[in-house]
Amino acid sequence: RSYLDWILPAAAGEDSLDKRIFTPEDLEAAGRVEEHAETLALDVLTHWDESRCFVPELRKNLRDQMDYEYAYRDEGRLKLKFTVSELKKRVSMKETAEDAGADEIGEEMYAEPEVVPLIPDFLREEETLTGASRGSAYHKLLELLDFARDYDESSLKSAIEELRDEGKLTEDMAECIRVPDILSFLHCGSGRRMTAAAVRGQLFKEQPFVLGVDAGEIYPGETTEDMILVQGIIDVYFEEPDGLVVLDYKTDKVRKASELTEKYHAQLDYYGQALERLLQKPVKEKIIYSFTLKEEIKL
Repeated sequence: RSYLDWILPAAAGEDSLDKRIFTPEDLEAAGRVEEHAETLALDVLTHWDESRCFVPELRKNLRDQMDYEYAYRDEGRLKLKFTVSELKKRVSMKETAEDAGADEIGEEMYAEPEVVPLIPDFLREEETLTGASRGSAYHKLLELLDFARDYDESSLKSAIEELRDEGKLTEDMAECIRVPDILSFLHCGSGRRMTAAAVRGQLFKEQPFVLGVDAGEIYPGETTEDMILVQGIIDVYFEEPDGLVVLDYKTDKVRKASELTEKYHAQLDYYGQALERLLQKPVKEKIIYSFTLKEEIKL
């Protein structure tokens, strides 16, 4: 019925144990002793003589420790590592605030949930992936595609099917890729330059980087000399005789090029800065290719 049903028979069978049976009066007395000790301790602490130093030689040491101030306390409130996407959003918020005449911007407290559009039944078979998902599929295909080859509609479809069969593209990804979209990019000026660079062995895709930038660049007005770490992945860059070209693919639903320029110029600036610092070569062009507008946007 209780723990004592286990304990007492076991204790009773051990003659060598020093057993003592407590009565309720014993327990009450013990409680009073403990309460009295706590009262005395509280009284001692409440009436402590702060001016008295029991170990005089430790006075200065204790005072130094208690009065110590951490030299980098202000830096502790700053975020010291960002992804390029976070900085892109931060710059966009700052520019919006400046346009509205505000002095400060607020930090984004949480990530907005991705809005999943309602798709009518008659479109469901055609629209297996949308928005960010289609962007992921296009990025994955262009990462895997052999740019040293020339593609037409038939050969591109075959390449997509081959990547799907190998498990490098999921079924949903392969289904949502619009072949004319990819062909338009491959046949535009940037696409042809990428093909030429691939033949020369100077095309590089999905390149990760970590970059250190001055804290003042991220937090204007701060006096700290700390470095902020910025990390990201460059969609693609390629080398030409007179410099490097950075290119980013976008599937955003926009009506004009200026929307993408406004939204992503900071992102490509960091890509260019990272490449110049890491490779010690100039970045001569930064380009956004919009699959929605089927347009090359040079920044």
